[in-house]
Amino acid sequence: MSMNIGSTDGSSPGGCAATLVATNWAVTAAHCIKGVFSDGSDASMTTLSVVLGEFDLSSSSDSNDGNRKNVMLALDPIIHESYNNPKASSNDIALLKQAEDIDLTTYTPACLPTSGADYTGQNGRVYGWGSTASCPAASSSVLLEVEVPIVSDTVCEAASSDSVTLTNQATGQCVTTSRNYNNAISSDMVCAGSSGKDSCQGDSGGPFTVKSSSTSQHDLVGVVSWGYGCAADGLFGVYAEVAELRTWIDAKIAANGGATFCS
Repeated sequence: MSMNIGSTDGSSPGGCAATLVATNWAVTAAHCIKGVFSDGSDASMTTLSVVLGEFDLSSSSDSNDGNRKNVMLALDPIIHESYNNPKASSNDIALLKQAEDIDLTTYTPACLPTSGADYTGQNGRVYGWGSTASCPAASSSVLLEVEVPIVSDTVCEAASSDSVTLTNQATGQCVTTSRNYNNAISSDMVCAGSSGKDSCQGDSGGPFTVKSSSTSQHDLVGVVSWGYGCAADGLFGVYAEVAELRTWIDAKIAANGGATFCS
């Protein structure tokens, strides 16, 4: 699902995404909510809605948008208390409770992985409307997906690249630089990627899923979080690791009305 930040009428989806995990709950990234407005305030139930069934952002009437539905929130987003701790972008997760129950036969939810589950070595898929290049940005109005392998935190921490393309904030120009993930990965993160394949700006909060061989359902392994550049050779995309955050998710949802998850 796409998020509509700045208004609640569903008129401007994009910029961040979320994943439906129950009839009235969705998972997104904390950085999509925390301090997103120019005055430093967080997105709230009065400044945010979610749009389900979206495919082409440039059109509100294309054939894929027949089930397009704008949904308000029941309460302000629940942001992880330890977001940005112990590392920058640690615990980059937030929960959205919708103000109405969603028909899960029309809008398919992702399943939450069991606490502590390890998907290292498996291939997952990341979805989004984000940029298809780190700099200059190149937007996509249609939903894209790409398949990428999951690597261990040890491999991720050792990753480096001398071809990271970033935007110089002062000049707006694209610059190529070196970056590495040394001491930047915490246990609540999971990394995935391969040459030329990655998530990027605008995909934030969206799903990174692995199709379960036993149930054929999609497990929400990660939430699009951060990375240096996009698809830089030698580096990976970094995701909030849902299996490591499952206990927090369960506690917050239980404290706010509960939910039934797919199993």
